[in-house]
Parts: sequence; C-alpha cells; structure tokens
Amino acid sequence: MRTNLFSFYNSILFLFVIGTALLLLGHYSDALTNVGLGLTNAVICAQEIRARRKLDRLQLLDQAQVAAIRNGADVELEPHEVVRDDLCGCGWTYREHVSRHGTPHATNHTSSQTTADS
Repeated sequence: MRTNLFSFYNSILFLFVIGTALLLLGHYSDALTNVGLGLTNAVICAQEIRARRKLDRLQLLDQAQVAAIRNGADVELEPHEVVRDDLCGCGWTYREHVSRHGTPHATNHTSSQTTADS
C-alpha cells in the first residue's frame, strides 16, 4: 500500500493538486511555484524512463558470446543457447580438452578441470 500510494508519479500529481488548490485560494505565486516543481519532476521522470530504456537496449547489444564445445566442435553461442551437454570453458578448445582428459565425453569435466587448472 505504501509503495503504491507514495510513488514518484503520485508525488507529481500531488504537486499539481496542491498548485490547483493554491490557485483557487488566490495564492498565485505559490501555485506557480508548485506547478513549476511538478513540471520539473515530470521532466526528470521522463528523462529517467528514456535513459533506462536506452540502457536496456545497450545491454542487449553488448551481450557476450559463450565459447563452448558442442558435438566435438568449437562454437560461439548466445548465453540462452547453451544446453546441458555443452562444454563451456575459459579459452580452451575441443583439442585441448581431449589432450587434457583423454576423452571427448564430459563425464566429470568440472571437477577434473578445476584440479588440473589449479
């Protein structure tokens, strides 16, 4: 209740309501100040929303590729394309994996890789 009632948008609306009430009471300078504050807050809010949308689009553009071994071939994948049987590592290839572990299958590659790299 508190988060919905005292949101940023409601504070802008509240400033406009107060400005209207002051205008009706004849306090013109106070009403102008209140409406000015409400407009300033509305502009700031619009700029924040616009910046957040641009940052979200930039994050999608800068999504890193994952180096993986799939069916014995080195591939570059999007993070959402990685599946259970893919071998993902940091800078090693299929040939390096086979030369280290002697088998192309990933039976227990995580524990053996961490002990071999340590």
